[in-house]
Amino acid sequence: MNSKKQISAVFCSLFLCAGVLAGCGAQSAANGASSSRSASSGGSGSAGHYTRATKIDTVRNDAAFDGYGRLMFPVQTSFMSGSTLGTLRLTWYNHMNPDKTVEIANYFYDQVQDGRTIFYNIKTNGTDAEIEVFRGLHHGFGLGEGTVAEGWVDHAVAFWQRHMTTRDITQRI
Repeated sequence: MNSKKQISAVFCSLFLCAGVLAGCGAQSAANGASSSRSASSGGSGSAGHYTRATKIDTVRNDAAFDGYGRLMFPVQTSFMSGSTLGTLRLTWYNHMNPDKTVEIANYFYDQVQDGRTIFYNIKTNGTDAEIEVFRGLHHGFGLGEGTVAEGWVDHAVAFWQRHMTTRDITQRI
C-alpha cells in the first residue's frame, strides 16, 4: 500500500473514531429533554472514570491510552468546540448527547483497563485500507444518489466482506 493510501486510512480511522466519540443521539428538541443515564453507565454522575466535566485534554492525554487518546478527537481542532466532554461539539453533527459522549469515553477507558486493544497501528500491522475520493464532493454526501459517489456503499460492503472473517464477527457477538 502506498503512503497516500496509508495516510488516508489513518485519516479515515480518526474520523470514524471521532464520530463514535461524538455520541450522536437524538435529543428531544420538542420538550427539551435530554437522555438520562445512570452514573454507572457514564452519565453525568461520578461513578465512571470520566464525567461531563472532564476536560477533553484529560482524555486526549490519559496515559491509559498509551499516546493514542489524541485519536479520539478531531486532529484539526477547527472541527470541534468545547473544552469538556459535556460541552464537546463537532462541526458535522447537529445533535450530540453529552451523556453518550461520556459513556463512550468511559467504555474505551474500561476496554483498555481490561487489557483489550482499541487502537491498532494500521501502518505497521499491514492492515489493508482503501479510500474513495469523489471529485467535486466534500464529506457528507449521504448515499451519493445522483452524484459521482453513487454506489460507494456497495464498494464499502465489498471491502468489509473481503476483510472480515467469521472470527471477527463472532468476537463482537
